[in-house]
Amino acid sequence: MTQAFQDFLKTVVIPKDDLEFGKAVTLSCTESVDVSPEVYWSAFDDYFRLQSYLGMHDNTKIIKGDGGVGTVIEFDFMGGKTQEELVEKDDVTKTWSIAMIGSNPLFSSYKATIKVAEDTSETASVTMTIIATSAIQDAEKRQAQLAYTKYMLRNRINEVLCLLADNDGNVLDFEVDVNCSFRKMWEAVDDWSSCSWVCQATGAEPCPLPDKHDLRRKIFFGDRSLDERLVTVTDNPPSLTYELGRSDVLKTLFYRGKVALEKITDQKTKVKYTGIFLPQPGVDAKASIKGLMDYRLQFIKSKFEEE
Repeated sequence: MTQAFQDFLKTVVIPKDDLEFGKAVTLSCTESVDVSPEVYWSAFDDYFRLQSYLGMHDNTKIIKGDGGVGTVIEFDFMGGKTQEELVEKDDVTKTWSIAMIGSNPLFSSYKATIKVAEDTSETASVTMTIIATSAIQDAEKRQAQLAYTKYMLRNRINEVLCLLADNDGNVLDFEVDVNCSFRKMWEAVDDWSSCSWVCQATGAEPCPLPDKHDLRRKIFFGDRSLDERLVTVTDNPPSLTYELGRSDVLKTLFYRGKVALEKITDQKTKVKYTGIFLPQPGVDAKASIKGLMDYRLQFIKSKFEEE
């Protein structure tokens, strides 16, 4: 995990009372998204599809139920199985809640609720709230876990946008083999304060926002800049995921990009890139993104070429 992200999580404030072992803690995040409440809420029509799409829900299957309230799903989690039950789905108030059955290595209890409301005629205000009891006894590790959970709330809200994009086929995959060592390539991608792998970028500036539990950066292209938000970084497999809101350059309402690396030989690395997006109305965002990303990957190939 990038050092910048680890350092940022240490700045996320967890109230002292919430650090008591065995206490049920409430964490909440509200985000404005560039789709209507009706469009956002449509992602909750299929409980199994939604749950199986979410990250960290590998091998999801239905244990009981038909997709409505009372349906229980099970998925692989941290070497074991976790079960979650749909306990509320109210189409009038646009409220959706799940509760964990039993416990897992991270939590002894867990309930998550998403509520969708109108922000403007074209945007929705989405609030995600969890009430959870940590199962981690070590105080320092428990604080780190709660800080990470707090950060991931916004990720989950935006992950629903990714599902909507995927349902509409707005996903593009690219890959290129680069004659460069894995270590050199990963050091470039993993550095949140650097933009050496970003085509035409002239600089980057990390923008931590501890009060909003958010880590962003500005990437500069001369006198123009682009704001990116770090979603997550993983070491196994090595990947970095970022996202941005409305972009007139990409012609999107929402965009999430993922860069993943795979070692081929000591001097050759495969770079995989996935872009998932919601296009602005009436424009061909897919064609625009494809052209930009084809160019970017060729830039990476030539930039990091080693003898």
